[in-house]
Amino acid sequence: MENIEALLDTDVLLNWLCKEVTPDGEVLWESPYKILKKSEAGKVNLYTTIMNLMEIRFVLRRRKKWNYSEIEKTLTDLQKINNFREIAFDPESFLQLIEAKN
Repeated sequence: MENIEALLDTDVLLNWLCKEVTPDGEVLWESPYKILKKSEAGKVNLYTTIMNLMEIRFVLRRRKKWNYSEIEKTLTDLQKINNFREIAFDPESFLQLIEAKN
């Protein structure tokens, strides 16, 4: 069986990185964590865009007040996750990537 292909957006990754919980107590980071674990296990192929990584860097620095070295280490570690790739996003290219695997 082929691996699932998924594109993770900025909010999903930020929920996980920041261990976000809503004021009502809903834990937002557990689902992204489970998805990333499946990627590490080779069950899912994950992608994010360069633009998403730039947005994450901005939010962590400006809104979450993370320091530069913490942000860079986190983004470097993120890119080391098995079956997780950064792509230059253009919808046509992503669809071609998916179709090429089928």
